[in-house]
Amino acid sequence: MCYPGYFNDTNGCSACIEGCDDCYNGTTCLAGMCSVGYVNNSDNTCDPCPEGCDLCMSSTECIACSEGYILTSSGDCYCED
Repeated sequence: MCYPGYFNDTNGCSACIEGCDDCYNGTTCLAGMCSVGYVNNSDNTCDPCPEGCDLCMSSTECIACSEGYILTSSGDCYCED
């Protein structure tokens, strides 16, 4: 059994791809298992959310900003001053 973010392979446990918390192998992330700040894409890999975004619908549209950021109606996050 491997820790989260790792998968079983012939050598024991290996790391999932960047931004993935649970994967089949080193190239494919399980649907919905991207890390905070990442989103699954059509290739079953994880794209980073926009800057200042913790939860996004795509790599360009945010739905929940990181602490210290404010969400705009267009799905962008800007730094709170």
